[in-house]
Amino acid sequence: MRVELKGIHGVKKRLANGETQTYYYAWRGGPRIDAYPGTPEFLQLYTEAHARRKTPPFGTLFTLIAEFKASAEFTT
Repeated sequence: MRVELKGIHGVKKRLANGETQTYYYAWRGGPRIDAYPGTPEFLQLYTEAHARRKTPPFGTLFTLIAEFKASAEFTT
């Protein structure tokens, strides 16, 4: 089964020995994925990177708002 992942950014880099290496990132400017595309490890690292992107940074006002919206008091 083939999964189409959106936002993958590939960058080609010429190494010191003359070879060309392609590095893949979860999104442009995002964290690098250290696995080969098409492997289960690549998919796992991709989903982990996007999960971390959606969590608010700790110790900010936005964190308190997100926690309140997720609480039972907000939904009632």
